[in-house]
Amino acid sequence: MRWVHSLNEKFSDSKVGRYFDVKGRGSTFTTEIRAGLVTFLTSERARGGGAMVAAYILAVNSAILSQSGGTCSDADCTGPTAGQPGCRFNNDPGFLLCVQAVRRSLISATAATSLMACFLMGAVANLPLAIAPGMGINAYFTYSVVGYYGSGKVTYQQALAAVFIEGWIFIFISLTGVRGRLVSLVPKAIMLATAGGIGIFLAFIGLQNSEGLGLVSYNSATLVTLGGCPLENRVYQYSVPDPSYSKVCTTDPTTLLPKLNLGPPSDSFSCQGKRLHLPSLWLGVSGLLVMALLMGRRVKGAIMVGILWTTFIAWIPGHGASYLGDGSQIMGGGERFEFFKRVVSVPDARKTTLAWSFDAFHTTELWVALVTFLYLDFLDATGTLFSMATMLNQRIPGFVNQKTKTFPRQVFAFCVDGIAIVIGSLLGCAPLTVYIESAAGIKEGGRTGITALVVALGFFVSLFLTPLIASIPPYATGPALVL
Repeated sequence: MRWVHSLNEKFSDSKVGRYFDVKGRGSTFTTEIRAGLVTFLTSERARGGGAMVAAYILAVNSAILSQSGGTCSDADCTGPTAGQPGCRFNNDPGFLLCVQAVRRSLISATAATSLMACFLMGAVANLPLAIAPGMGINAYFTYSVVGYYGSGKVTYQQALAAVFIEGWIFIFISLTGVRGRLVSLVPKAIMLATAGGIGIFLAFIGLQNSEGLGLVSYNSATLVTLGGCPLENRVYQYSVPDPSYSKVCTTDPTTLLPKLNLGPPSDSFSCQGKRLHLPSLWLGVSGLLVMALLMGRRVKGAIMVGILWTTFIAWIPGHGASYLGDGSQIMGGGERFEFFKRVVSVPDARKTTLAWSFDAFHTTELWVALVTFLYLDFLDATGTLFSMATMLNQRIPGFVNQKTKTFPRQVFAFCVDGIAIVIGSLLGCAPLTVYIESAAGIKEGGRTGITALVVALGFFVSLFLTPLIASIPPYATGPALVL
């Protein structure tokens, strides 16, 4: 259309267009807008499917991180064992409400950090790349470092301090050029193996009950077995510290948990009958089949369609697989339904903002976590950056200098990655990273930072949709982790 051509020409010749080098990179304003929308809404994965970046990242990241308990503690308990150590492991209603508040705070925090990170990547580095909290490293943060409901040796607040320091280390090695030189020393096989290992870890989480389908549960002999049983058939597993063995026999079983300060290492339970009888499991499996079939036919947005299919059915109250309403098999359904009916809300991340604590840097556990964060994020973010630069080089000849293996504003891109990690730690998030799904926008024609700015705008809109995003059930997003 003539008016579109005129708009593109005027923009390319403007100061903004020249800053982003739109014409020099062979792109147009409308192409960049379209590429940004594609990156945000239907990011293609390497296997031909797609994910809804906004709902997927905001819902899954907040759900996984909230399993750490966040800033909640035994002091938030309001049930019969309130005020006693370990009450948070007793399905205490006050603590569970606190965890839900943490999840909502993390949705706002995830959207805000992704918004700022994408804006910086577009405005400063001028690259069409999206940045958001990394899948895999957020699971490591929750389950391996902090532990389920804070059962690990490092608290949520202390882990955030480690993420904060990691971000500054990234900025330092980026400014000094060390990061660019180090990547050439890492064998490609190590990068591929790390990515594969993280993928298997995420798939296992997607099969579990807390943040997935609920297909597998705990078994004392084989560790993992088929699950999917109703609440009344679940027996939760607890760990007993060595000094407490002599106190296990008690005349009052209701006080055993707080007396011994027991707690499960995860949200694990064994099924005493009625395996695979949980309706929400089969609803999640139907979503998994939808995703798999559409991915097999290379339908764009396959994962998005599967998530929406499961979510819309789960939002209908009154049936066995409902996520909302008092009849839900997951505690808190009534309160979730009331929050869902608000549809939009003012962003609020106060529950997790500036929650860090620097009082554990004398412990080995925190240093191990810090080094692991560095290792995982270095391989993930750096490898993805170079992969995307190579893809751009195929569309913009000479974009990557073949002698020095560098690309324009490389140092700025590396620094933005580090700054994003620092910002995320301020608001309570695990490390952020460049998303491989940015390839979808590049395939759509994205060549400049305008694409990233459009993604940032999408996250801005998502800031106000917390009630809807918080209502996406785990058995809707679990299949996406598996695939």
